[in-house]
Amino acid sequence: MSTMIEWLDEEVIPKIIERIEKSGRKFKRNWAELENFHFSSQVFLLELIFKEDEKNEEETFHLILKCPSVPHELSWKLLDNGMYANEILFYEKFARNSPTYPRYIYGTADDPDKTVVIMENVSKRGFKMCPQPYDVPFKYVIHAVREIGRFHGAGYVMKAKYPKEFREMISQIKLCRYVRGSRYEILIETVALRPLEWLRKINYDSVFCDKMEKYFGDAFNNIILNGMRPIEPLAVLIHGDFTRSNMLFKETSDKVETMLIDFGTICYASPGIDLSTFLFLNASSEDRRNRFDEIFAAYHESLLGYLRDAGVVDLENYSIESMLNDYRSRATFGYITALHFLPVLRGYCHHDDDDCKPSRGREDIVAASGRVKVGGGDGMSKEFADMLLELRNTGCLDHVLEEIK
Repeated sequence: MSTMIEWLDEEVIPKIIERIEKSGRKFKRNWAELENFHFSSQVFLLELIFKEDEKNEEETFHLILKCPSVPHELSWKLLDNGMYANEILFYEKFARNSPTYPRYIYGTADDPDKTVVIMENVSKRGFKMCPQPYDVPFKYVIHAVREIGRFHGAGYVMKAKYPKEFREMISQIKLCRYVRGSRYEILIETVALRPLEWLRKINYDSVFCDKMEKYFGDAFNNIILNGMRPIEPLAVLIHGDFTRSNMLFKETSDKVETMLIDFGTICYASPGIDLSTFLFLNASSEDRRNRFDEIFAAYHESLLGYLRDAGVVDLENYSIESMLNDYRSRATFGYITALHFLPVLRGYCHHDDDDCKPSRGREDIVAASGRVKVGGGDGMSKEFADMLLELRNTGCLDHVLEEIK
């Protein structure tokens, strides 16, 4: 940590001071490191306190700094090293000076040993994470989908009004998680057949199980890689990791504000990826099954509202039928995400134990993935099987069942 702090003190803080227009002012700084963060990142809290000599007053800037924590020669196993470049790209090309997101101060990702992203610590403004990591209360679900609706709307507006700049931005995005060779490929291929093993155990429809086994047997290709291929005209800039961990809420007596954070996994793909990820990973099964129409209507109304406010006249492409069809075609993406991460959220196992760290080999990652697959036992297997049947009953598997003979 000391070497990192030295670099931040000597090279980064002067750039921060320049960006916040405090050059030449006397200041003191306080550092703190967030513990138990993701093993591939270090997160520091920084306070910069400037004194106004004449008035004897202080002005404090509360900042968050994110840096890679793994040696860059190992980062290829994670393939997460592009996340910093993506976040910088997002703030500098898409969300520059936008009050919708944390204030961006500075970032650099040119040198793997000197990579950092710095932004405002919005917790000081009252924003905080929903305390429940799963089965998120319905009021937060509604506010979350409205916010992602506005996010997708902003992407469509840029795509329509500034196509050259939009294409240039999209061309610079680095795919850094769901790519061949990542630990996520091993993890997904390991857990994919868990619900089908349970359905066969209870003698469920063998024809359905056979078809699903063909589909989920190559889940990384069929669901992840194919799912991330952009399909026009609804492809848009998506968050790519739209989960409870990447949204903050500020509640007052009369309203709830929502703020998205962490844009390292942005990509150009289907908006249904964001929605399905959040609904299967964080929403309760009761809300997803019984209140889906209400949830989707809130998302769609927010999306259309943003487009109308931005002066978009031709809204035919964004009809609720078109957006629903897009969601159904990508719902398995969110489902497969739940398969490998919901046992972790429930506390049955851990992604980030020593066997999943980048210094470990494939056998260690396979072993750790095996523990994720059995996490939660039969109860979790049954829940995943019920989710799969939910997909079937809501038409989200129709395209798969028709294609597989």
